[in-house]
Amino acid sequence: MTDKKYIVTKFNNNGKDMIFYGLHNGKEFYEVNVCDAQSNTILGNIYIGRVKDMVKNINCAFIEFEKGKVGYYSLENNKSHIFLNKKNSNTLVQGDIVIVQVEKDVIKTKDPVLTSNINLTGKYVAVNINKSGLGISSKIKDNDRREAIKALLNEFISEDYSIIVRTNAENAKDEDILTELQTLLNEWNDIYDKAFTRTAYTVLKKKEPEYLRRVDGIYDGEIVEIVTDDQAIYELISQKSSLCRLYEDKLLPLDKLYSVSNCLDNLLNKKVWLKCGGYLIIEQTEAMVVIDVNTGKYSKGKNTAEAILKVNTEAAIEIAKQIRLRNLSGIIIIDFINMPNKEYEKQVVEEFEKIVSQDPVKTDVIGMTKLGLLEVTRKKAKASISEIFK
Repeated sequence: MTDKKYIVTKFNNNGKDMIFYGLHNGKEFYEVNVCDAQSNTILGNIYIGRVKDMVKNINCAFIEFEKGKVGYYSLENNKSHIFLNKKNSNTLVQGDIVIVQVEKDVIKTKDPVLTSNINLTGKYVAVNINKSGLGISSKIKDNDRREAIKALLNEFISEDYSIIVRTNAENAKDEDILTELQTLLNEWNDIYDKAFTRTAYTVLKKKEPEYLRRVDGIYDGEIVEIVTDDQAIYELISQKSSLCRLYEDKLLPLDKLYSVSNCLDNLLNKKVWLKCGGYLIIEQTEAMVVIDVNTGKYSKGKNTAEAILKVNTEAAIEIAKQIRLRNLSGIIIIDFINMPNKEYEKQVVEEFEKIVSQDPVKTDVIGMTKLGLLEVTRKKAKASISEIFK
């Protein structure tokens, strides 16, 4: 029986109400997120936008989706546009009125990224407008079930949208999958029809708060319960899941029980100690994330190849955890302690790859550079923990 729980609680940061939400395995958090309690994020929102500028040399457009707010729109990634003004061609020009969704939130000084590939997500399936095909989560390993799902959804395959089958569909009833799919398709039809009666800069769909959306992304059987100490949050989550419990012990607050404040303090610290006595230095810059591995207090035969292997292996495990916990993304460079023994180097990289493969955010291990640095990329979708607290 799993001890994993989804913990949601409010806290105050410099006078601003925030919501902490994370997955806890009974000993520690293995996934952590923080959002504004007022849900100011625009990630996932669907808007009516107006094309402000076309920039041919970088093959993109800049679309004003809210009055005074502009987003980057790649013409390479968005081949088909959802026009609301009359057109004789699919060519996007300045002044066009289109439906767009925020694919990536504002990160540092970068504009949000907009897309015409509208994504609507449920617990079992997701629908992507302007794409086609059927995709099934790689975490569904049962080939018979995969084939059964393909047969179930075959008649719904269309050139107008793609269907992505999520992991929770593996054990779901067929009728529940079909009902949710039809609900999502109906939702898109309603959004599209409504758009023709609205003006530019209208929000056609506002995404649920992040902590609430995350409930749909938790796999069936992954957790035993959802715990919150906030009545309003409890009521919202209870509408989605029967696993939610309101924590009411005033003598031992939820923050103390799960060491929420300590967890956040540690994630904002550049230095991370390893059990062996070594440590990591995690530096987040504008261009990339750099992680340095040091032997630190580890002295037991520290000049031997085996000792270095021990520190680097422990570091690889911890780095994989820290990347997910801190939501580090983009280019990540890891400087392990030098390992002349290539077999040991291979072991460390394989250990790292094994753990990051469990990360729900796409993470690619590119490999060692000529300078002996491990190059990694992780999909960038939202701000890291340290960026949120800046």
